[in-house]
Amino acid sequence: MQKNVMTVLEIEATEANLKDFKLKGITKSGIDSFSDNGSSQKIYYYAILPNYQKNFEFTYFDLRAINLLKFRFQ
Repeated sequence: MQKNVMTVLEIEATEANLKDFKLKGITKSGIDSFSDNGSSQKIYYYAILPNYQKNFEFTYFDLRAINLLKFRFQ
C-alpha cells in the first residue's frame, strides 16, 4: 500500500488570477478555498504527493521584481 502526504499552500497575490493556479506533475491537487478582495486574492491549495516525493518546485512571475522566481518546497 502506497502512502501519501498532503501539502497545503496558502497563497496571496495582488493583481493576479489565482483561480488558474495549478502545479504541473501533481495528479491530485486543487484549490480548497478562494477569496477575492478586489485587487488581492487568496487561495488555499492542496497537493497530495507520494510519500517518497520529498520536494517539488514551481516558477512564478513576481511583478515587483519584474522577474521569474522559483519556489522550492523541501
